[in-house]
Amino acid sequence: MLTWWQAVVLGLVEGITEYLPVSSTGHLILTSSLLHLDRPETKDALDAYLVVVQGGAILAVLGLYRSRVAQMVRGLLGRDAGGLRLAGNVGLAFVPAAVAGVLLSKAIKSTRRRSPGGPRSASGSFKRSRSGRARRARW
Repeated sequence: MLTWWQAVVLGLVEGITEYLPVSSTGHLILTSSLLHLDRPETKDALDAYLVVVQGGAILAVLGLYRSRVAQMVRGLLGRDAGGLRLAGNVGLAFVPAAVAGVLLSKAIKSTRRRSPGGPRSASGSFKRSRSGRARRARW
């Protein structure tokens, strides 16, 4: 279970990073790791919280760009040439990420199995650098 102050900290991190050119999801995961919320006994509560917070952020962005989303829907229905062009460009911009995901999925999954996770790896790297063990590691 999350405490109220942990929920506030995670909410602030999401709110601050959502509109910055950084990964809000990555910062939430890193923050939850730094707060030691990535333990088995808090995993379900944390996952539910992250889904709801991310869902809220997605709804906020859709609300902010509702006119553009409506334009794309009209374009897909054949009623707005500019909307169709915009929807096509959004789809085109998605293709490289989709291709990379398909091509690299096995490598990504094997990396995730070997390490406990990105944030833990990042915090572990920080701890190793503070202890001097990073200098001995072979990167």
